[in-house]
Amino acid sequence: MNTKQYLGGLLVLMISGFLGGAVMTTFLYGKPVFAADQRKVISAQEFRLVDSKGKTRGVFGIRNGSPGLFMYDKLGYSWDQITSAKGNTLGEKYQSLT
Repeated sequence: MNTKQYLGGLLVLMISGFLGGAVMTTFLYGKPVFAADQRKVISAQEFRLVDSKGKTRGVFGIRNGSPGLFMYDKLGYSWDQITSAKGNTLGEKYQSLT
C-alpha cells in the first residue's frame, strides 16, 4: 500500500466515523427535554429541616406574623430562634430559649 492509498483510506475512515457518530447521536439522543415551568422562585410559607427519623430539627418560616429561623433539639423542643422583632428584617433580635 503506497502513501496515496493510505491517506485516502484514512480520509474515508475519518469522514465515515464523523457521519456515523452524527447520525447515531441524532437517533439515540433526540431533542432535549425541559421542564414545562422554569420559574426561578420557590414560594412557600415554611421550609422544614428533618432528621433521618422524620423529626423536625429546623424551620424557616413565619410565626406570629414575623419571619424567623427556628431550631429544635432531638426531642422536638424549640431551643433557639432568630426572629424579626418588628417584622422588618431577619436578625434584628436574637432570642435564646435555653
